[in-house]
Amino acid sequence: MKKVKKYPYIIIIEGFSGSGKTSLAKSILSFVKKKLGNTILLDGDDIRIFLKSMKFKMGYTKFDRGKKAAEPVAKLIKIFLNNQVNVIYPNVGLNKSATKVWYKSFKNIIYIQITSKIEKIIEFNKKDLYRKIKKNIVGIDIKPDYNKKADIVVKNDFDKPIATLEKTVKKELRKLL
Repeated sequence: MKKVKKYPYIIIIEGFSGSGKTSLAKSILSFVKKKLGNTILLDGDDIRIFLKSMKFKMGYTKFDRGKKAAEPVAKLIKIFLNNQVNVIYPNVGLNKSATKVWYKSFKNIIYIQITSKIEKIIEFNKKDLYRKIKKNIVGIDIKPDYNKKADIVVKNDFDKPIATLEKTVKKELRKLL
């Protein structure tokens, strides 16, 4: 997608729960601020909590995680973009209908996908979620829709520190920004 120089960026980071999305987002935040200026991190979990507090019904099925959730989130993100604030948005995603909303809604989008094996996340004890909840989990009983047009794809099998992922992503971001 062609980038528009005077318009802020949305950097979407997707991957399984526990794959390191938020850790990566936090680790690249200052880098992105230096490159682009005013930037915030809007965590997908926090947005879900906010929307639920506003009585927006958000579930966890594949349908609930798709366009139904992406449209109000896109409106929220646009508030920041329209005020010249870049946004880093880590979320589970991996949903084709949500991805369509992102590409339709934003001019300058950078899509980062973290690939991980669920077994490695569980083994690394990254998320208690996989032990507690047995239904509606992307990668377990919800088939992930990988974005074939992702700008950056990194693998995290927890055999290297997050700093290694950060270095790879920053190198790729330098080419894109």
